[in-house]
Amino acid sequence: NMGLNESRIKKCYKEGIEKLNNLLVNKSVILEKDDGEVDRDRYQRLIMYVERNDNTVRFKVENFLLANGYAVMYDPTKPLCSECNIYLQLEKEVRKNKRGCLWQEIKS
Repeated sequence: NMGLNESRIKKCYKEGIEKLNNLLVNKSVILEKDDGEVDRDRYQRLIMYVERNDNTVRFKVENFLLANGYAVMYDPTKPLCSECNIYLQLEKEVRKNKRGCLWQEIKS
């Protein structure tokens, strides 16, 4: 469980949803398929990279979630997506430096 308790996970999940709503609701997004991944998971949810589409700096949702401690890598044992090595390094760095919602109060 990576030292996380259920209340912290729920708090960060809720906070992450609120932040994404503020950043993405009523905005145009680009969905990008990973050629090395399946299109849908076992629950038939689309598996895509999500990027906000506007004239500002490129905003990738997955990077935002990991960098701010709102998400973790789902299953690093499965065949890696094309971005998964980047995500794994980002998560490790955020955890090590105790940044972001999930990690900021975790004791070593």
